[in-house]
Amino acid sequence: MEKVFLNEPVKINRRKQRTEEKLYNALLAAYQDQDDFNRIEIKAFCERAGVSRATFYRLHPNLADVLLAQFVRLISRLAQQINALNQVDFESWSTVAVSEIEDHLVLFKLVKWAGIQESVEALLSETILKGMAENGCSTANQQFVSQFIGSSLLQFARQVARIQRR
Repeated sequence: MEKVFLNEPVKINRRKQRTEEKLYNALLAAYQDQDDFNRIEIKAFCERAGVSRATFYRLHPNLADVLLAQFVRLISRLAQQINALNQVDFESWSTVAVSEIEDHLVLFKLVKWAGIQESVEALLSETILKGMAENGCSTANQQFVSQFIGSSLLQFARQVARIQRR
């Protein structure tokens, strides 16, 4: 899976981007069809996505990684928007974060379906920890703070997604 750094946009070529979109859309279709995530067979999934198995495995070790890659891209977009702010304070940062969450609600709905909450929390926490270090935030409990924020952010996003479903 790709790593995201707050000061570096995710670089992806157009061909790979189209393939990633096909894979994500195939997972989204499986979710909408109420397929059991753990019973999706890679061969059938690849056929549905219009992607060869070799291409799938070149990009991802498993289906969950397809979703995690989408989160890496989301985090990268969020970081770029935050870095572009004239003033980074709680209000401006949270406005950007909530807007991105609202624009990607279905991605957060897929977390529970795919059983990847721990992986997404770890990804968010790792990114927050790196951002804290890059911005000179020093606290004795950086690891705890980043884990707490990552977990809280995911729970908030999932709650927003749940409310929007109604």
